[in-house]
Amino acid sequence: RSSDLEHEIVIAQVALAGRGVGISHDLISLEVTSPEVPDLTLIDLPGIARVAVEGQPKDIGDQIKRLITTFISKQETINLVVVPSNVDIATTEALEMARQVDPCGERTLGILTKPDLVDKGTESTVVDVVKNNIIQLKKGYMIVKCRGQLDIQEKLSLKEALENERSFFEEHVYFSSLLNDGHATVPVLAERLTEELVDHINKSLPALEQQIKEKLKEAKEALDKCGRSEEH
Repeated sequence: RSSDLEHEIVIAQVALAGRGVGISHDLISLEVTSPEVPDLTLIDLPGIARVAVEGQPKDIGDQIKRLITTFISKQETINLVVVPSNVDIATTEALEMARQVDPCGERTLGILTKPDLVDKGTESTVVDVVKNNIIQLKKGYMIVKCRGQLDIQEKLSLKEALENERSFFEEHVYFSSLLNDGHATVPVLAERLTEELVDHINKSLPALEQQIKEKLKEAKEALDKCGRSEEH
């Protein structure tokens, strides 16, 4: 049950980061096996904190940034920059961090959330962002509508949430075009991420092979030196 899973995750969080609002560099791994889920590995990183709340160290913001940078700097990862639709993406710190480690945008995909909170009159700007007309990323943008806190409290199922999400985009005057273009909903995002991951792995294999060869050469040279030392 999801409630049992949530309870176990909380126990693991307390064990790693303590009670309160601390962070840890250690991962809590959750493996989901099902023929109905995409073959993906996702790492959920904490949001960037600007002001420490009660129970947090004063440098919590710097700690979180260092943690995020550790993961997004890895060339084998695809970075998902998640931004609420009602926030000016040009001022988003997460996007700026992604640009620092991926200046060409080869590994960065923008994800806009909470489209239902967009102020009236700004819908066309959101459409332009998702269509990659504002801040260009080579992998572009997607937009999704996830369950809100009230939905979670009322135990809205994932199936119902996905049905509601699709209905929202289908009926929206502005955002329906994004659905038609394949830039909206969680299921479409899951398919896109699977394709992106396979493509990224294929592009990374030659560099990974070269790294393995270099490490193997270094290991052989070290072994040769050990052998010569024993002869003397």
